[in-house]
Amino acid sequence: KTGIYILEIPLVDSSSISTTEHENDLVENLSKILPFAKDNDVTITLETDMPSYRFRNFLENFEPSTVFANYDTGNSTALGYDVEEELSVLSDRIKNIHIKDRIIHGKTVPLGTGDTKFDLFFSRLKKINFKGDLIIQGAREDNSTPKQTCEKYYKFVKQYVDKYNQ
Repeated sequence: KTGIYILEIPLVDSSSISTTEHENDLVENLSKILPFAKDNDVTITLETDMPSYRFRNFLENFEPSTVFANYDTGNSTALGYDVEEELSVLSDRIKNIHIKDRIIHGKTVPLGTGDTKFDLFFSRLKKINFKGDLIIQGAREDNSTPKQTCEKYYKFVKQYVDKYNQ
């Protein structure tokens, strides 16, 4: 009724799935709402801080067409994860992506000023033939208006999309 077709559940930081009990609880609770989601054409995506193989195994608890991965470039960078491995392992289960920049083991920073390897990321995105949504999650910039920041970040992402989708 609302026109919402993707429900993203953030499971990072204080909401992280840190134990087998948490995993089991989430599987049990999601399983209860999946029929409703499916009947209403709503896809569930999970944003986690799990390593790629653990996340992939967790997603195997659900039908492939019901629960997907949200991939966050900045969070993966901050955690020191390998983008090539992650995209390879999760490729067919990634529904949407947060484009964000972070410092390794640190905070979110303006796009292009952190440790996220955007060239490598976008080249691998092309390799897995990703066709989902890219969602810009850039840090606020103190010396810019929100409109200026949004325009700057749009141009930043577009340069990579154009470069790797020719």
